[in-house]
Amino acid sequence: MVFETIQKLLVQCLGCSENRIQEHTAMLEDLEATEEDLAEVLMGLEEEFDVQFPENATQTLRTVGDLVSWIENHG
Repeated sequence: MVFETIQKLLVQCLGCSENRIQEHTAMLEDLEATEEDLAEVLMGLEEEFDVQFPENATQTLRTVGDLVSWIENHG
C-alpha cells in the first residue's frame, strides 16, 4: 500500500510511467526529478500518511525504497 501510494504520487508529480518506479529507483537520477519535485512529493506524502519529514529529507531519502521504509517506520 505504501509503495503503491508513492508510485501513484510520483507518476502524478513527475509525469513518468508507472513501470519506471521500483523500490530501488533513485528519484533524482533515475526519474530525473528536481529537488522541487521531490519536495512536492514529500508534501503529498505528509498529507496522505499524516507524517512529518525532517528538513533534510530531500538529501537523505534518495530512492523509492527509502521513502517506503521511512513511512513504514514513522507512520
